[in-house]
Amino acid sequence: MITLYRKFITTLMVCAAVFVISAPSQAQIIGIEVKGPKAIKRYKKNIIDKNGLKMIIGETYDGIWFDKEKNSWIYNGNGPNILFVADPKNPEKVAYRFKRGELTPSSSKGQVSINGADIKGIHVLFPDQSLMGLAKEYTLRQEQLEELEAERKKTKKGTVEWFAVQERLVVHLGRLETWLRETTFPDAADEVVRDIRKERKVKLIEGVEVRALRAKDSIEKVPTPALLESAAEEHGGGKYHFRVHQSQHVRITHCVELVSDSVAVHLAELAERLIEGFRVDLMDPYRSESFLDHIPDNWFQEFYLGPDDLVMFEKIYEEYYALNWGQNRERSLSFRGQVANVSSPLRRLNYWRLDSASDLDGYIAHGLGHTLAELHYHGGLNGMQQDWLGEAVGYYLSLEYLGRNNVTCYGHYDPEKDRYGKSKRDKDEKVMGDKKLRMGLRDFFTEHALSDGPRIDKLISKISFELNDADLCKAWSFYEFLVKSEGIKGQLFLRAACRQAVNRITLINSLREDGATLYDLIEEDFYKWIDERWRTWVKIG
Repeated sequence: MITLYRKFITTLMVCAAVFVISAPSQAQIIGIEVKGPKAIKRYKKNIIDKNGLKMIIGETYDGIWFDKEKNSWIYNGNGPNILFVADPKNPEKVAYRFKRGELTPSSSKGQVSINGADIKGIHVLFPDQSLMGLAKEYTLRQEQLEELEAERKKTKKGTVEWFAVQERLVVHLGRLETWLRETTFPDAADEVVRDIRKERKVKLIEGVEVRALRAKDSIEKVPTPALLESAAEEHGGGKYHFRVHQSQHVRITHCVELVSDSVAVHLAELAERLIEGFRVDLMDPYRSESFLDHIPDNWFQEFYLGPDDLVMFEKIYEEYYALNWGQNRERSLSFRGQVANVSSPLRRLNYWRLDSASDLDGYIAHGLGHTLAELHYHGGLNGMQQDWLGEAVGYYLSLEYLGRNNVTCYGHYDPEKDRYGKSKRDKDEKVMGDKKLRMGLRDFFTEHALSDGPRIDKLISKISFELNDADLCKAWSFYEFLVKSEGIKGQLFLRAACRQAVNRITLINSLREDGATLYDLIEEDFYKWIDERWRTWVKIG
C-alpha cells in the first residue's frame, strides 16, 4: 500500500482549529509523475525520486496550466508539455532569466518536453516558490556557511569559542543537506554529506556532542498502549492499527496502514534534528545563569497521525487522550487538526486526521515551531500570549529545513477570509507567472512584510484569528531578523515579549521600556527604531 508520505501537498493545511483547501492557482514548482519504466528511462536525465515517486520537477513553461474553474491541471494529452527543470547537482543553475521584464530561457538544456501520454499525475510541490527563488536561498545559505567558517578562523582552535562555532557549522551543514533533499537537489545534498563527514571528524564540546548523539540514538519502537489498540479496534472496525515510535523528545503515534515504521522513524529523526539545531543556534551561544535552557531533556511532544475516519478521530481523542471537544464540538470535528496539552507526562499533542495531501514533514516542523517557541521564550507549554511568535518560529523552522511551509495555525476561523485571512492588498495581484513570485518565496514574503506588515507593537497585541497574510509575512521576517542579526538582544526581547504579555493592558508600554533599556535608547521610540532597523536589514542583508 502506498503510504501517505509518498503524496505531495496540493492544499493549504491549517491546524489548531481549521483545515482550508486552497486551489493551487499560484503554483510555481510542480512535479510531473511519469508512467511506467519506459517513460522513466526516456526522461532518466531529469528524473528525481521523491519518496518513491519518479518525477520531473520544475516550473511550467508551455502546454501545462491550472484551470481554476475546473480545479484541475490541464496539459496537452498527445503533444509536448514543456517544463523549466531543476538541476539536481547545481541549485544555482536556473533555466530561465528575465530580460526586460520578459521570461527568457537561459538555454535549451534547462527545458524538458514531456509527451502528455507519459504523464501519470501532476503534483504541486512548492506552491509559492520558484527555481530562481531556490537559487537565491541556496546562495544565502552558502554565504552563512562562509561567515561561520570566517568566524571559526578568527578563534583559536581548541578553545571553547572555537568549538561553539564548530558546532554551529556542523548544524548548518546538516540543515543545508535536509533543505537540498526536501527541495529538488539530491545530488547536491550528497556533496554536502561529504562535508559533514569531514567536519564531524573534529570532536565537539563533550556535553553538546553527548546530547546530540543521545537524542539521535534514542529512537525506538515502544509498545502500543492497550487502550489505544482497543479504541482503534472498537471504533475502526479492525481496519486500522497503530504503532508508536519514540525518541528522547518526541513520540510519533501513527496508523501503520498510512504511515509506515520507516516513515515514523524518519519523522522522529527530523524532529530531533530540528530540536538540536534550534538549541545550537538559539540557546547554546547565550547560555548563562540568567539565560537558561527551558527545553526539557525528556519527552514533551506527541504527533498523532491517524486515518481520515471521523468516528475514530472523535473517539480516540476522548477515550485514549481523555480530552474534551468542548462546546463547539461539531465545528471542531470538521477540522483536520487539533492542538492540545496532555498530561502524564505533560506534553504538546498535535492531533491529525490524514488525507492524501498530508505533508508529514511539514506537520513536524511547524508543530515543533510552536512548541519550541513556548518552551524557549515563554518557559513552558501553558499560557504564552504571543500568537505571532508561535507562527513565526513555525514558519522559520519549516522554511529553514524544508524550503516550504504548508501549515498555518489559528485558534478561530472566519470562512469569509481567504487563504491567510483578509489582506490589505488585492489577492489577485499574486498570480502564477507574476514576476515577484517567480523571484521566489523569500522575496514575496519580504516585499509583503515591508509594504503591508504592521509595526511590531501592532503585531504583538494580535491574537491568532486576527493574523492575516501580511502579519504572517512580517512575523517570519521580523523573527528571522532578530535571530540572525540581533544575537542575545533579540533572544532577550522575545522572552520579554512573552513575559510582558501576561498583562495585555500594559504590554505595549512595558515592552517599549524593556526594548529601550535593552538597546540603551533614551529619546527614541523603541518600536519605531527597531522597525527601521529591521527594514534596513531585510533590504541590504
